[in-house]
Amino acid sequence: MDSRINFSPEEIFTEHGSFIRTVISRNISCTWEGDDIYQNFFVSLVEKPLPKNHANIRGCIHKAILNDITDRHRKSVTYNKHLSWFQESLKNRKKYNDRPEIDLIAYEEAHKMLLAMEDKLGKNKTNAIRLRYIKSLPYRKIAKAMNIRDNSAQRYVSIGLRKFREYLGKRA
Repeated sequence: MDSRINFSPEEIFTEHGSFIRTVISRNISCTWEGDDIYQNFFVSLVEKPLPKNHANIRGCIHKAILNDITDRHRKSVTYNKHLSWFQESLKNRKKYNDRPEIDLIAYEEAHKMLLAMEDKLGKNKTNAIRLRYIKSLPYRKIAKAMNIRDNSAQRYVSIGLRKFREYLGKRA
């Protein structure tokens, strides 16, 4: 068999779809992340298909999913550190009452960041992120403030952070 012949993502998901969902659900802590990981795994298979001559296709799938989950967690932790720093800098800007120019610069930087987020993500996702990380509200209160379901608030934050992280990555 030629080593260049690959499984199509449709073949893999048709034959191993339930196995993929099981591996994902057993290795994540937040159930609402499952669909994102499932979709990202499909996209990764489109970008880099698995070869048909692979001896242990389920082992390969399992390893690829665990790598995707690990990468997602690592990126999330890094981005949350950046958001925490941003939130802390907003809190600390009140310390410079004797130097209003520093307070103004910090406000302008925060405002530019929120405008960039709103431009790239839209008002709903930006508002959900602002309520979560600047106002430190739990998802239930975000959902109530935005008049949406709890899981929708989580999705707005999750998708918004992912898209803004991608945008920031492209700018770097």
